[in-house]
Amino acid sequence: MKCIFIENYLQLTTKQKVSFFNYLKKNKFKILQEEIIFEEEAIILKFEENILDLELLIKEYFKKQDLQDINVDVVKKHNSKLNKLILTFIKTNKSILL
Repeated sequence: MKCIFIENYLQLTTKQKVSFFNYLKKNKFKILQEEIIFEEEAIILKFEENILDLELLIKEYFKKQDLQDINVDVVKKHNSKLNKLILTFIKTNKSILL
């Protein structure tokens, strides 16, 4: 399944996180699943909408908020045989094991 990976999300203040989720809600984006990745200080969001279009909108949102430390990527999420989470970044084809 393809998802949006937002690196350094946990570094945001509570106010910034609420503002981001309000932005998603205002634009009627439906989050199907969310998962925190503490090792990367990140959040993974699975949406009902087209992921590639959303990636651009979310990147633009964080750019407008002047949050340069936030990185947004599309990842393919799957589990390994050892029940570990594997994230494969679509644009670079690099994977991380969590």
